[in-house]
Amino acid sequence: MALPFTSEQFLDVFRQYNTSIWPLQCLLTAIALIALVFAVRGRRGRVVAFCLAGQRAWTGIVYHWLFFAKINPAAWFFGTLWLAGAMAFARNGLGNRVLSGQAGGAQ
Repeated sequence: MALPFTSEQFLDVFRQYNTSIWPLQCLLTAIALIALVFAVRGRRGRVVAFCLAGQRAWTGIVYHWLFFAKINPAAWFFGTLWLAGAMAFARNGLGNRVLSGQAGGAQ
């Protein structure tokens, strides 16, 4: 299967993305760690859901639409899928459920 970009172009997208958002990587990593801590402790399903929703939305919009779409037209579709995932996580968080799908879990 032929890709619409070279490996050099693909790696350049990572370089451009990381250079452009620095130092936001630190904040994004902190949000991921917060979600991990809350998930491991089995508490605050809403916090986990909204952290994951934010991460997915960021990836869909910023990485896929603003950076990856420059070399791959399919990135618009990928970004849309990531946003759908973000909405699913947010909906779960609003629904007072933990991510395991059990209603009424520890919040």
